Amino acid sequence: MLNYKSLSKNSLILISIMLLLLIPMINSSQNAITAYAESSQLSITIDGTAEQEVTPDTATIYANIQSLDLNEKTAKEKSKEIYNKVKNELIQNGLDSKNITIISFSLNDNQIQNYRQKSLGYCSNLRFQFKTNTKNMSSFFEILSNNGINDICSIEYSYSQSTNIYNELLKKAMNNAEQKAMDMLSNDNLQIVEITEKDNYYCPTLYKSGLDVFDDTNNIGQIKITAKVQVKFSVLGN
Repeated sequence: MLNYKSLSKNSLILISIMLLLLIPMINSSQNAITAYAESSQLSITIDGTAEQEVTPDTATIYANIQSLDLNEKTAKEKSKEIYNKVKNELIQNGLDSKNITIISFSLNDNQIQNYRQKSLGYCSNLRFQFKTNTKNMSSFFEILSNNGINDICSIEYSYSQSTNIYNELLKKAMNNAEQKAMDMLSNDNLQIVEITEKDNYYCPTLYKSGLDVFDDTNNIGQIKITAKVQVKFSVLGN
């Protein structure tokens, strides 16, 4: 035990000053612990998902017109002539002209690579696309076929209301995350702190190529639209 009587007056003053300096430090430490305890709250972060399959209602058809002639100019004009004829017939059958587009045009000299390098003439390729309602595809295929166009490269199917469907699925994905959180915690007293839309690699289109494009146009298939979110909840009354 410390014998205060044996201490000098200066020593007692020094000890008193040190004790006074320590008091705020002790109080400060107690306040920090209390603040942390008061601000801490149980939280949970969970992913939510929602999906919906839809039937495509729009088709973008990619076709190629190929013409071969010994004369370069004639080969070029043949392809353009066929394209203009097909375009007019498509428009007459209800297709908007702005939905018909030339993608590319090329002209090549077909040659037999032998010692004489004999030319077989010139081959022109005019590739174009047109966008239509899926209900009209059969009649438009008939127009292409009647004009000698059998090179259907591919068809891209899509759904015109996919953006609206996706936005609705985001809400359902959030509800899915909330239900998961309530099930896991057995507590429905939750508050949303943060919602993050997650990267989603679903394909909003359906492609068919080669012989597949001539399948039954009434049996196209389905497009699956998916939405994903990450939601952070705080548990109230904790």
